[in-house]
Amino acid sequence: MEGGKSPSRVTAVAGEGSELGNAATRRTRIEDQQEEGDRAVVTAAGQGSGAGTGMKRKRDAVDGDGRGSESSGEQSQHSLTTMMPVEPPTLMPLQELVNTCRAMLNNSGNQPTNQAVSFIRGAMDKIGMLDVGLMDEMGFFLHRNVGPQNPPVLTYKAIYKSPNNFMIMVLYMPRGAVMPLHDHPGMTVFTKLLFGSAHIQAYDWVQPHVCAAGPGSALLAEKVSDRHLTARSSRTWVLFADSSGNMNRFVAGQDGPCVFLKVFTPLYSLVEHQHPSFYQYSPYALDLNVVPVEVPEEKKGRMVWVRKIDEPKNFIKIVRLPYRGPPIV
Repeated sequence: MEGGKSPSRVTAVAGEGSELGNAATRRTRIEDQQEEGDRAVVTAAGQGSGAGTGMKRKRDAVDGDGRGSESSGEQSQHSLTTMMPVEPPTLMPLQELVNTCRAMLNNSGNQPTNQAVSFIRGAMDKIGMLDVGLMDEMGFFLHRNVGPQNPPVLTYKAIYKSPNNFMIMVLYMPRGAVMPLHDHPGMTVFTKLLFGSAHIQAYDWVQPHVCAAGPGSALLAEKVSDRHLTARSSRTWVLFADSSGNMNRFVAGQDGPCVFLKVFTPLYSLVEHQHPSFYQYSPYALDLNVVPVEVPEEKKGRMVWVRKIDEPKNFIKIVRLPYRGPPIV
C-alpha cells in the first residue's frame, strides 16, 4: 500500500509494541519488588542498628542516586541545629568568683560598693570544697591534725592574686587552733567557712577612741560578733575596713580541722607599709586609771580593752602551700 504500511507490517509493529509494553510492565514489577525488598532490608537494619541509621538507609533507597540523601541529611542536621539553641558553657563557681571580682573591684584602692559586696557574696556562697580542689588533700590534713600541735600550724593557699586589687585564698586551721585577734587595716575581707566548725569573735573600735592612761595604753573596743559556725549552715560574711568587726579572732572547732575561703581587697600597699597587727584584749573595767567615759550599762558586757602586741610567732606557725586546684583563666 502506498503511503502506508502493509497489514502484516502493522500487525508486526503492534505485536512488537505489545511485547515492549509487556516487557516494560514486567520490568516495572521487578523494580517494584526490588524496591520492596530494599525497604525490608532497611527496616531490618534500622531495627538492628538504631532508628537513625535505618532512616538514613531508607532515604538512600528512596532517593536512588545517593546524592539526594546526603543533601537531605545535611538539611535535616541544619534544621535541628537551627531549632535547638546551643546553651553557653556553665562557668565553674571558682572561675565565676574570679570574674566577679575582676568586674566589680577596680584598681583605685577604694572600698567595694554595696553592689560589689552583694555580687561577691553571692558568688562565694556557691562555692564548696570540691570547687577549690581540696577534697583530695583533706585526708592528709585530717590525719596530720589528729593530735595537738605546739605551736599549731596554719596553712594557706593563694588561689588567685590580682596586683594591687584583690586576692583569693583558702586557710586551713587544725583542730582547736586559735588565730589571735588581728586586723586588716584599710581592707574589706570576705570570709566563708568551707569545712568543719569554728568560733568567731569580731570587734570594732569605739568612736571616738577611748584610751586607757599610761604608756602603751589600750583602746576601748566593742564586741560586734560572737558566734559558733558550721560549714553546713555558714554563709559569706564581710568585715569592712573600719566597721563590722575588722578585728577578729578565729578558734577552730574541737571536732576537727576547718577551712576558710577568703577574699581580700584592696591589697596592702608597699608604699604605705600597711600590714596586719595583732592584739591582746582584757575585759572592760572602769577605774581611776581609765580616761572617764560613760558606757551604757547594757554595753559593758561587750566592751574590752585592746592593746597592740608583737606578732605571736611562738603561738602559731603559718605555712604557705602551692595551689593545685582547678585552673583559673
